[in-house]
Amino acid sequence: GLEGRSVYSLARSPKGVVFAGSSNRDIYVSQNEGATWSRIQLQEQIENRTWQESEKIVAIVAGAGGNNLAATETGTILSFRKSGQKWSHKLLASVQGRVHSLILDRSGRVFVSTEKAVHCSNDSGTTWTPRNNGIQGFRIETMTEDSAGVLFIGAPGKGVYRSTDDGETWIETNKGLKDLHVQRLAVNSRGDLLAGTFNAGIFSLKDTSAGWEHTLKWRSIYAISVYRNEVFASDNGGFLFHSTCDGNTWEEFLGENLSETNTKSLLVEPQGHLLLGSEFFGVYRSTD
Repeated sequence: GLEGRSVYSLARSPKGVVFAGSSNRDIYVSQNEGATWSRIQLQEQIENRTWQESEKIVAIVAGAGGNNLAATETGTILSFRKSGQKWSHKLLASVQGRVHSLILDRSGRVFVSTEKAVHCSNDSGTTWTPRNNGIQGFRIETMTEDSAGVLFIGAPGKGVYRSTDDGETWIETNKGLKDLHVQRLAVNSRGDLLAGTFNAGIFSLKDTSAGWEHTLKWRSIYAISVYRNEVFASDNGGFLFHSTCDGNTWEEFLGENLSETNTKSLLVEPQGHLLLGSEFFGVYRSTD
């Protein structure tokens, strides 16, 4: 169902349902770890509001209880859930700016990062407020939350900033980070932060006072996915990087049939399958 489509985001629900965000405002769902996909029918008009057919679904959060959120590149936010055999959905309040990431924190707050700001919603996306003290004007490429509830953002050219007060204020966290062009952030099973950079590979942050450790050198990282102590990362030319020790050491290999892909997203499945979302070529699923 995804042949020839671009897949910009992948997400797995607590019950193991996998979602893929694509172009033309399409969301696809898989009940078998990406082996097959079906399209969720999204209406052009929802509650008398129209959104553009060409919009890309660039971020998805699969929440507990079947409550899911998705964001388009242009700032449209929608919620969707399955009711019986059908999917229902509604448009929420939009945010200004080009969207890069969407997360749901441990307290149920929703955060959206854009080319100019971080926005927070305390009411499931009905209203949004900016949270930019210390990061005003940054292009926020990636965002995550660690096991202690600390928020982190990655901004190309600015590095990594953290917030311990739910995004009210942000503190620079770049000690030892040799490349400030941060493209992806993830948290491993031990609660350490991993940063994928444009020029210098992957860095690991175990302690903010000690600073970053350089664990994978001289690679451009476009996607990172974590499942338990396993971590996978990808560049944009078919190379994959695998760690079985939370990202401390890495094995590099060239993925079969991936040399021409433009990697957009990555997801490790509990049964060991790796899903890779690409531009124009749908989802690749590993067999070993």
